[in-house]
Amino acid sequence: MGKPAFLHTQASGDFTLMAREHWFNVRGYAELDMSPTHLDALLCYAAAFAGAREEVLPYRVDCDVQAIAGSELPAGTINRAPRVLDDEFVWLVSQMRVLHAPLIFNLDHWGLAELSFSD
Repeated sequence: MGKPAFLHTQASGDFTLMAREHWFNVRGYAELDMSPTHLDALLCYAAAFAGAREEVLPYRVDCDVQAIAGSELPAGTINRAPRVLDDEFVWLVSQMRVLHAPLIFNLDHWGLAELSFSD
């Protein structure tokens, strides 16, 4: 697998900025029932393995990671996406490292791709 590149993934979704082509290459955030911080990190890994290069800006923002990690869906919320556990997240990232390729979770018609908008 080689030495993995360091990616800043701690609460990274609050500060993720990516070129449009990279968003389309990885088809956005994986639509999985996963903690928000894992979804953010999974996106960072997928983007890195799709060829995007991370640049950490020098500005530091203090962030309440505990509040973000606790932002799960409220009880009773219906979510039909498959639940991904911590050890499964680690396995998914390991697969990207083994394959040297991103794992893409959304179909090619993800988001609003099937809709036409008028000007």
